[in-house]
Amino acid sequence: MQELEKNMFLKTLCTTMLFCGLRIVEALALTWRDIDIENKIIKINRATTLDVKIDKMGKSISRKTVIGTTKTACSVRIVPMPERLLPILENWKEECWVMGKKTGCDLISLDSLVFGNSNDEVRSYYVTKTIFERFVKANGFSQYKLHFHGFRQTYSNIMFENNVNPKITQMLLGHKDVKTTIMNYNSVDKTYFDKTADIINKQFS
Repeated sequence: MQELEKNMFLKTLCTTMLFCGLRIVEALALTWRDIDIENKIIKINRATTLDVKIDKMGKSISRKTVIGTTKTACSVRIVPMPERLLPILENWKEECWVMGKKTGCDLISLDSLVFGNSNDEVRSYYVTKTIFERFVKANGFSQYKLHFHGFRQTYSNIMFENNVNPKITQMLLGHKDVKTTIMNYNSVDKTYFDKTADIINKQFS
């Protein structure tokens, strides 16, 4: 993959995760069938996982990234796509068509992976993470300690800051328990405590 293609790949992947609150393993398992442009939704029903083969001595003899079920049954869901994501995905699909012409693979069929490699094979988390980390370092962003999970946390924080019902945010993130959504994914600063105090003050004034 050329540098320009890598940058476009990362832009599309990270934007999709940020705008839709996806886990990296969910994004890497998406097919074009899951992307419903007309209805502006993404269907989450699979995730990548590491298939490890162990010998009789308990030692790992092979590791392979495969597509399997989601983290939990609650992770199977439908999430809305913001308008700003649509042209980004459409541009990426055009780029996939160009790459497919070079490799002889159909990278835009309904069953093709949205973020697969140029041979329509699933990308591993570790390879994707390496591409991401090299991009971060090359562009001087290392001090920000960026991580894939940060996009998902940012999505959750945006929902929280805009007073979206925590149960709705839980469903969008695919959490089994709303406590996980509230306790682990939302940063709360003094502004919200002050706002809460103001509500109580007005109620009893």
